[in-house]
Amino acid sequence: MNTFFKKGRLIVFFTGCSIILVLLICAYFKLAIKPAPQKIKNPPLVERGSIVDRSGAPLAVQTNFYRIGLNTKDVKDKNNFIRVMAPLFDLTESELEEKISRKREYVILKKKASQTEYEDIKETASENGFIFVNYEKLPGRIYPNFALASSLIGYMGDEGNGLAGIEFSQQSLLYPEIDKSLETPEQGKNIFLSIDSNLQYKLEKIAYNTMAETQAECMMMLAVDSKTGEILSYISLPAADLNEYGTASPESKINRIANDAYEPGSVFKIFTLGIVYDSKGISGPPWLDFSAGCPEIFLQ
Repeated sequence: MNTFFKKGRLIVFFTGCSIILVLLICAYFKLAIKPAPQKIKNPPLVERGSIVDRSGAPLAVQTNFYRIGLNTKDVKDKNNFIRVMAPLFDLTESELEEKISRKREYVILKKKASQTEYEDIKETASENGFIFVNYEKLPGRIYPNFALASSLIGYMGDEGNGLAGIEFSQQSLLYPEIDKSLETPEQGKNIFLSIDSNLQYKLEKIAYNTMAETQAECMMMLAVDSKTGEILSYISLPAADLNEYGTASPESKINRIANDAYEPGSVFKIFTLGIVYDSKGISGPPWLDFSAGCPEIFLQ
């Protein structure tokens, strides 16, 4: 031992230790004087505006959904998890077992859980120690009237972007982009449509009955205020249930009034005649004078 601890070796050893100690002190000093990193702020929340009819009745309302999933490797007791959680995901035990037995590590158990479903699932998972279940909050939309005026209202996708109709064309008003220079972000604007939801419902009922009687494949109908030009009813059938838009048929997603060309027909000829007459393009007998109101002959 005395031959090992020679003076030269001890000098090298303690010199190395001294250098390491000095480096550690310098590193600690740099960290001590370095300003504390700012906490990452959560992105400001912007609430999407609602779509309502002319009287303020809601047609599309902001809500939240939850995407629920898990890492299959974290599930230790699969049998117990399947038995307890399968009913909450609206799955049979065999369907849930198939999902968590796939080769993929992360699986989605429910894509769009409502607030009530989310609370039930989270409470049950916590009570049974299933801490590996993950919850992702998603912006969502509820359409209280299902398929009513669906081609006009349009649809919002899972990522918060409008994909059709007013939801798409008025995206910038309903959900404005976040201005980082503003401490409080601009919130979405509510959009009032000119349609009357009560009239829309009654005319859609008539339209569906007509389609059934005539065995028509599709139907379009507009109700317009002749004095103001406001559209009071906007009907394109068949129509998709906006709450189940992903599973709707392609035919029910077509906005025929906006996409298709059609002939207005004879009902518009009287307007053309009136315009020409008002501009003195034609003349007629005295009883055709509209200046004193509608002639009695037309009232009869």
